Amino acid sequence: MSKETKHNWYLANRQLTIDRAAKSYENNRQKIIDRSTKWAKDNPERKAEIAAKSDKKQRAKHPEKMVARNAVNNALRDGRLVKEPCHCGETEVQGHHEDYSKPLDVEWLCTKCHRKSNRKGIN
Repeated sequence: MSKETKHNWYLANRQLTIDRAAKSYENNRQKIIDRSTKWAKDNPERKAEIAAKSDKKQRAKHPEKMVARNAVNNALRDGRLVKEPCHCGETEVQGHHEDYSKPLDVEWLCTKCHRKSNRKGIN
């Protein structure tokens, strides 16, 4: 089967492929996590290299996010901004920006609520 034929099949059956991958992950989730964790422990230098490359790429792609994060960190350090508990009551929180052009307009969310808000399409 040629590369073009495979690609055309994938395009015609994209959702089927996505659904199969999701089901496979669901069925093998812990095995995949364990394998990934073991690889990370066995390859710390490579993991650090990949993380640094990814971080550099994200910083270049979204410089406004870095400006906002730095502004929040500086304000926290200087006492101009104080962390508040998440609306769910959790006290270990992260800053969430609705609008990166307003860097000090931050909603304090726990990791779980922050993930949920980002999945809803909020950056």
